[in-house]
Amino acid sequence: FNSDQYHGQFSIYENNGSAIFCLKIYNSWSLISDNEEDYELGPIMPDPLASYFSGQYAYASYEELIQSNLKIMSSTELKIMRNEIFARYGYIFKDGGEMDTYFRHQDWYSEQYAKVENFLTALEKRNIMEIKKEEALRIGIKN
Repeated sequence: FNSDQYHGQFSIYENNGSAIFCLKIYNSWSLISDNEEDYELGPIMPDPLASYFSGQYAYASYEELIQSNLKIMSSTELKIMRNEIFARYGYIFKDGGEMDTYFRHQDWYSEQYAKVENFLTALEKRNIMEIKKEEALRIGIKN
């Protein structure tokens, strides 16, 4: 990569037999040296959105779901993924129901609202529809 002040490359650093993906920055802002051959390694951080959203399937709130990936998931996984989108907004599930029981055991879940549809992003709405499509296909196949 190149920017107006720095340049570097994405690298794999090997440490005691394990590979660490990192960013190698030449002439780094934190180095005291003026030698252009010096560099600094920094870890490539995981997706910051993943730490913002809670749940086992947090990516369903910030990545477009692909039908081929949904096909390999179990029906239970699909159901949890779909409902997790609502749970992140504090949706109140049917008292004593399967999803209520499941989400009450998640330390991040806090029930707050009977309706959360207005909170959903366009991407989340699309992903819910994709999950529902896959769930409907499975019901159709079983009949």
